[in-house]
Amino acid sequence: MALIVACLCHDLDHRGTNNQFQQTEQNALQHLYGSSIMEYHHINQFLMILNFSGCNIFSSLTEEQKQYAMDTVRNAILDTDLGNHFKIRGNFINTIEQSRFNAEDCTDLKHL
Repeated sequence: MALIVACLCHDLDHRGTNNQFQQTEQNALQHLYGSSIMEYHHINQFLMILNFSGCNIFSSLTEEQKQYAMDTVRNAILDTDLGNHFKIRGNFINTIEQSRFNAEDCTDLKHL
């Protein structure tokens, strides 16, 4: 469920510009977030929606499940920052090439 939410929210309130533009223009979002500017903005828009009455789709989860879901949404949205793409891709390829991936135990993927 959290990954579907992340897919739906990864571009909430997108301004039609990229992080480089935000940094160059030195606008308010750049000063607020610093890095992965648009991705943090999308996350915060998602959090604002969750706070509207009747909109918290995670309300029926336990606290542990909520934390896991929120972390998953946050990490998935942050991973859409193309500035980090090649690092993430390199880590993934390295894991596969070194045969460290175990489909039964996905903890191998936590470092990606």
